[in-house]
Amino acid sequence: MAEHEAECPVCGSPLTVSVFPHIGGSVAENVSITPRLSEAELTAQALAAAQADAQLKLERANVAAKAAAEAVIQADKDRQERKAAAEKALAERVTAAKATLKVAKGTK
Repeated sequence: MAEHEAECPVCGSPLTVSVFPHIGGSVAENVSITPRLSEAELTAQALAAAQADAQLKLERANVAAKAAAEAVIQADKDRQERKAAAEKALAERVTAAKATLKVAKGTK
């Protein structure tokens, strides 16, 4: 592959023209033209990519945090329901025990 430097005839931006060996097709299929970036532009692209990656990670973390919070809330609701059911069962047993004691006292 050969690379050549050129300028855009319209805007004057620096370009890199890459010519690949002819492997079939037309010559146009074997030529690539890309903008040649300065160090500042390359750094800006890298920073933009890092920022996009950080934003994606933040969004994923927010989704995970929301799911965890919902799980905690659901677990608390489940615990409260189990506690209420246990208290109701205990109250029924106490009522039954009192009734049994009342009947036992009445038969003496």
